[in-house]
Amino acid sequence: MKQFVGSCFVVLGLSACGGSVPTTTPSLSNGAVPLVNPSFDLTPDGSLAGWEANEHSRGKSFSFTADASNMVSAPASARINRYGDEAWGLLRQTLPVKTVWIGKTARLSGSLKSEGADSFGAGLLLQTRTSGEDVLTYNHMSDRRLMGTQAWAKYSVEIKIPPQAFQFNLGIILEGGGTLWADDIQLEIID
Repeated sequence: MKQFVGSCFVVLGLSACGGSVPTTTPSLSNGAVPLVNPSFDLTPDGSLAGWEANEHSRGKSFSFTADASNMVSAPASARINRYGDEAWGLLRQTLPVKTVWIGKTARLSGSLKSEGADSFGAGLLLQTRTSGEDVLTYNHMSDRRLMGTQAWAKYSVEIKIPPQAFQFNLGIILEGGGTLWADDIQLEIID
């Protein structure tokens, strides 16, 4: 099940609810690739502008909120909390892969914290996909997920960008119960 967080749909920094979200076009060279709202600015309705919330199947099992009381840097962190029985909840962004990035490595990093994470735990998610949405390469932090209660720490995942890559799918995922917080998400292209 897909739903957009809040009442806004954001494309290239413009929101369908009439305002704008600070962003820039992704860089064409090595280095940081700007994301929409990587430090989780608060909005009047409490939504996370620029981030799409997804749940495993029928939904109504996860909450996706900005948390100004538990963060690494201002103004807030993203908080995913499971209150139902669905398998996973995901906050994500998609953005195009530039041809100059083919063959290079993408690194997604951010600060994460968990409380009571069980089952498959929590972590970062980074994928390359074809134009038809098929997953080409991925790293879901599967070998070192946050389990139980963990303090704030910096994490990163990397993937190679294959020739068929059309877009990145990136974000944070909670698979199972508990709560995940994330802050200061960054995507970089490295050699």
